[in-house]
Amino acid sequence: MKHMEKRTGARHAIAVVGGGIAGTACALQLAAAGHRVTLLVGAPLSVAPVEDEIRYYALSPASVALLSALGLDVESLGACRYTDMEVWGSQPRDGLHFSLADAPQSLPALGHIVGHGRLLEALRGQADAALECLPTFAQAVHFHDDGVQVDCADGDLVTADLVISAEGASAVLREAAGIDMTGWDYDQQGIVANVCCAGGMQRTAWQRFLATGPLALLPLDAQRASIVWSANGMEAERLLALDDAAFGVELTQAMQGVVGDITVESRRAAFPLRAGQAARYYGDRLALIGDSAHLVHPLAGQGLNLGLGDAAGLLAALEQHSRDLPRALKTYSRRRRTAVEDMIAVTDGLYRLFGPAGPSFAELRDAGMALVNRSAVARQWLVARALGLEGRLPSA
Repeated sequence: MKHMEKRTGARHAIAVVGGGIAGTACALQLAAAGHRVTLLVGAPLSVAPVEDEIRYYALSPASVALLSALGLDVESLGACRYTDMEVWGSQPRDGLHFSLADAPQSLPALGHIVGHGRLLEALRGQADAALECLPTFAQAVHFHDDGVQVDCADGDLVTADLVISAEGASAVLREAAGIDMTGWDYDQQGIVANVCCAGGMQRTAWQRFLATGPLALLPLDAQRASIVWSANGMEAERLLALDDAAFGVELTQAMQGVVGDITVESRRAAFPLRAGQAARYYGDRLALIGDSAHLVHPLAGQGLNLGLGDAAGLLAALEQHSRDLPRALKTYSRRRRTAVEDMIAVTDGLYRLFGPAGPSFAELRDAGMALVNRSAVARQWLVARALGLEGRLPSA
């Protein structure tokens, strides 16, 4: 890792605060475009062994293209491609089926499932070689007409022309800029674990909407899957308290046997589910990306994809208005906030649409799914939105 000597007032063109996936990818994109970038990575990277990984992402083709442009082959990181999606409520036969034929472009996959640790480790490795990386994080920030001063946890000071917050939901920079973050809790936990499916995954991402919340199985290989089971408070506590055998039985029943008997292969963890977004994605010499700017329900798997889209959108705005930073930041905020607002509306709408229980509603829901499933145009529109294919893919 390239380190700078501890000093006061060192000047940087752009400082990215936050060494997660979105922040590191953003820093690498900016550097590749010729900007002088410093990355505040926070704590030193600590990656769990591959066999202990339980945090996975569904990367859209747009995100895969962006990472490819940075020199990363996600399949070399163990990513598993999927070519089909099955979504249903009451019965699989009444649900939606999406395949590569529904994609608006010729694609090798609808998406790739990749582990958090492997992807972050690869990005950090590239950043260590290409950027000035500081193993610290922001404690405070001061905005001035001629620059931004970041007070670091190690006592250092970093000043920059532009600072980018990729700190996550509790963003020091966003709060210092007085930018409100409005949102809501779903009173749900997202339970994650790795499982083995006796019937095989069939290169398919499976999702069923239950009365207590959606359940997704994402393929890790021919038979293994990562689950994300969103459940209300008491139901989540009950599921987490089950032993592995009982949890596997409940999973098998909840998935109605579509992938055969399911057995648990890892520890389980849970995280609270929220949605919301910042009132704006910019301040004076400040841009917000990723969870610093927005949070979405994981049912569509779009959280990281949106963060990577922010990184690409910010670079595009800076290049479009290279001599006018305030205009570039406003352009970035307007475009990305609109795109994220649309995705929040879709994910929140799906959650509320499929959440209500009762046989009457279930019949209406299933009829609506069947109607969409019979319409190639409707399926193609939904797939384009979900895969980030409304525009052109980034060039590699």
